[in-house]
Amino acid sequence: MISLFLVTAGQALFAFAASIKTFYLALIGRILFGYGDGFTFSLGGESLTVMASSLEAFWFKGSEIALAMSIDTSLSNVGTVLNDYSQPKFYNTSGGLPFGMWVGFLTCLFSLFGGFGAFFVDRRREIRDKQLASVLFSLYLLY
Repeated sequence: MISLFLVTAGQALFAFAASIKTFYLALIGRILFGYGDGFTFSLGGESLTVMASSLEAFWFKGSEIALAMSIDTSLSNVGTVLNDYSQPKFYNTSGGLPFGMWVGFLTCLFSLFGGFGAFFVDRRREIRDKQLASVLFSLYLLY
């Protein structure tokens, strides 16, 4: 969750810096974005990819995990293609970069809310698994 927040905050700062045309503020935004996303741009270490892979490995078993990871990778590549297609159109219609940067921020915000959803679903599953384990342990002690 911290990584998703850093990515979103970094993109917001980068979009704001693009709006007011401040290079050093944009650089700080990209460093924040990179710290959340991993060494792909600056400081961290592929943390979002590792977190997604660990969730997939936990939620899917056997041959399902290959499908889940391939869908994850494919959607990432689709996002890259959509960005490469849409950013020139945003630039041409709005007359500059800031509009496209704000669209990127909205995309990061959508991902942040998705991350919150996944967090709460996973937390509920953990609580349910602990309750089930304690019931099974109690039944084991009774017999």
